[in-house]
Amino acid sequence: MTSAAQMMLGVQDQPISYIKDLLKTFTKDRLDYIILILPSVGGLQERAIWAADLVIIPTATEFASLDSLAKTVTTIQTLRIKRTGKGD
Repeated sequence: MTSAAQMMLGVQDQPISYIKDLLKTFTKDRLDYIILILPSVGGLQERAIWAADLVIIPTATEFASLDSLAKTVTTIQTLRIKRTGKGD
């Protein structure tokens, strides 16, 4: 379903700030929380992470979940480097 949503939204052809900019059009005030359940890392997830000030990743203690967690953390680190120019 996530890949279908990515295709419907056409996020692959959008800038990394797409979700953040899109959310601004639907909200007049700042949002306190947005909860996204993202089972995989892709264009939609990257843009959602880019829009976030804080990311909390609940996960199960099984291989597939931990592998997905590792990929998400790598994505967060990559996006942080793009945003700030440094990895810390």
